[in-house]
Amino acid sequence: MGNIFTLGSKNNVRKEKNALPEEAILKAIKKLENGESAYVTEEEFGSREVAQAWNQMIDSLCNNRGKCVLHLGKVNDVLLDLTRMDFAKDLINDIREQTRSFEEMAASSEEMAASINEIAGHAQSVASSADAADRVSMEGEENITQAFNFVENAFSEIETVNKQMEVVMDKTYQINAIVDIVKEIADQTNLLALNAAIEAARAGEQGRGFAVVAEEVRNLAENTKQSVADIQENISQLEKEIQNSGTKTKETSDRLNDGKMLVDEALQSIKSITAEVREVSGAVTQISANAQEQNAVSENFTEDINKVSGFAERLLNEADQTGRAIFEVSKLCNGLKLNILNDGAQLSTKDLLDVCKTDHLMWRWRIYNMILGYETVDTDKIGTHHDCRLGKWYYSEEADQFKKTQLYKEMEGPHAELHKLAKEASLAYKGRDIKTAEKALEEMDKCSDNILRSLDEMKAML
Repeated sequence: MGNIFTLGSKNNVRKEKNALPEEAILKAIKKLENGESAYVTEEEFGSREVAQAWNQMIDSLCNNRGKCVLHLGKVNDVLLDLTRMDFAKDLINDIREQTRSFEEMAASSEEMAASINEIAGHAQSVASSADAADRVSMEGEENITQAFNFVENAFSEIETVNKQMEVVMDKTYQINAIVDIVKEIADQTNLLALNAAIEAARAGEQGRGFAVVAEEVRNLAENTKQSVADIQENISQLEKEIQNSGTKTKETSDRLNDGKMLVDEALQSIKSITAEVREVSGAVTQISANAQEQNAVSENFTEDINKVSGFAERLLNEADQTGRAIFEVSKLCNGLKLNILNDGAQLSTKDLLDVCKTDHLMWRWRIYNMILGYETVDTDKIGTHHDCRLGKWYYSEEADQFKKTQLYKEMEGPHAELHKLAKEASLAYKGRDIKTAEKALEEMDKCSDNILRSLDEMKAML
């Protein structure tokens, strides 16, 4: 097979004198099998009609086999292109990672929505309690208005981040602002309750009722602080999960300014309790409204994340179908190549080396698609480097023209290693050790590059 299959020409017919027709026919058939000139003369076959029929058959055979080699070359080129389309695995892995991140974000946003609902519930409870305390303090104020001075306390205005969030973090800023408001109000309420208790103690019998109110407000403040702590922990966890999915967040530009309380000279009037309770009631009511608003925003965000997750899932399915379709097309082309070869196409050495290239690329391609789950590889059918088409040529007389070259000698090692790695990858995949299978595939690529480079250089020598 070192030379291209040529059937010769009618002008290059060697006459076999004194040969029997049967012997001439057998010789012609033998020449045909060896790819040599197989045209005959009337003298060789002993019949003009038989010789003409034989030569016409040779003409037809030459034409058909030439077309086979041409078609084989085209199929080979298509296979080379298809086996280079190894982007599917990276694409699918990237989409799977994005889908997982979206699912985590959706779960976190649902937890965030639940936490916001809890904040709203606590805020409403505190608002109701503050209203009740306000009514009690107003009743006491009517009796002892002349005995106490109002305690003045001013809270610094709370600036909330009012930017429209592009991803998730802008919305968590708003939640953090609300949580810190509740925490600050709880701290302030606790301090006010303590001050009220002190003033009630100073008032003696007349302040006993306010002491009860102060204790109730303090308990409410402690409960609110605990709820705020739980919410802050949930929000902190959400921010970590969002950072893990690659979403960039911005630090809150302005934090809540510490409330500065200005107390009047004596802090002796129970009227201060009334003023503080009213202020707390208004602030908590506002927090409740903000929490409900943020709950609606959070629900919209969760819905958007779920939509994006659905899009990513569909994209993953489409990428998977594309990868599978490419592999199916490559199998059809490889089957066509094998059919052409099985039809008896005689190949030149260059054509044979091209076929050997696609043979090895198809093995690498099958391992690649096995890892994707598109192909089933029987480990027992992965032969050694002696069993494949390249190996049979490599150790045959047809490769004698290369055997003294360094190029020929250097190809044997990578070729043997390629078959070994293919078997290792198949065994690893069968044992569900995907990482080891992928590592073997990477090493196969290195061996394959060396083999293909050697084959190309051998072709250049012809």
